[in-house]
Formats: sequence, C-alpha cells, structure tokens
Amino acid sequence: YTSVYWSNNLFSKEAVDMLRRSADQGYEQAQIVLAYVYVNGPDELKELETGIAILEDLAEHNNSMALCNLEVCYEAGLGVSEDIGRALELLERSAENDYAPAIAYLASWYMDGLRISQDYKKAMKLYKAAAEQGYPAAQFYLGQMYENGWGVSPNKRKAMKLYKSAQAQGFDMAQAIGQQNQMLRHIL
Repeated sequence: YTSVYWSNNLFSKEAVDMLRRSADQGYEQAQIVLAYVYVNGPDELKELETGIAILEDLAEHNNSMALCNLEVCYEAGLGVSEDIGRALELLERSAENDYAPAIAYLASWYMDGLRISQDYKKAMKLYKAAAEQGYPAAQFYLGQMYENGWGVSPNKRKAMKLYKSAQAQGFDMAQAIGQQNQMLRHIL
C-alpha cells in the first residue's frame, strides 16, 4: 500500500481499496492511513464513524499515531463531540510514548495557553525532548523560545542553530511563521 500511498493520489478509489485490504490484514500503518482518509478525505470517501472506530481501537492498544490523530478529532469535534479534556488525555498518552509530533504538539498547548494554562517551562522541556529526537517543528519552535526569551534567557546563537537544523530537514519556516501570526491575530 505504501507505493500507492506515496506515488498516487491518496484519495483515489484504488488507493483506498488497497488500504482497506492491508488494514483488514492487520497492518497498523494501513489502518491509520485509512482512518485518515475516512476522517479527512473527500465527501465521497468520508466515513467518520468508521475512521473514528479504527483510531479508537488502535488507541486502546496505545498506538502513538492513532492517539495523536484521535486527539485532533476530539479537539476539533470531528466525528465526535468536542472534548478538550479527552483530547489532552490522548495527547499526553501519545507524548508519553515518546512520539515526537505529540510531544511537540503538547508543548504548543503549554506555549499558547489557549486550551490549558500557559507554562513556558513545560513547553520548553517538551520542545527540547522532541527537538532532541530530530523533530524539525520542535527545533523551530524551541528556537523561537530562545530567540524571544520565552521561559528562558534569550539566546540568539542557540535560536539560529535550531532554525538551521529545522530548515536543513525541509521545515518550512515561512509557513510556520504565517500559522503563528494567524494564531496571534485570533488571540488578539
């Protein structure tokens, strides 16, 4: 299924059929991608209840990616009732599994203070943990913390080193800054 997933349109009928066959054989990665298609795909492929059920089942088995994807559903009320408490619990479980995207996303919750109390020290600790795994988004946001002195003494040299590391891995800093500016406009 990976060749269809990466080389063709993920939302084609052929790709989804191949994902279903692989998922039915118990391949967790295929199940996660299939759940993604069911939750986020075009209307003709959308099967929210099935996608959520797949993620819930994988989350029961502590699959980090499923926990993280299910968190997004509960945070946004996508196929389930919005429940920030449940979203946080899922995100924390995924982060406890040392899953860098979840660790970085949890750090962003502490960083922005929109869903939980703002805590720069926790954000810093989490961003560092994800950045040490080489996760470029965490490196970028950790760089911002150093550059701006959020929860730490400002250190432009560390910030630049982190930015360069994120950029070297293909992280789109311009897009990240744009998203951050949109968030700030929403807050202000």
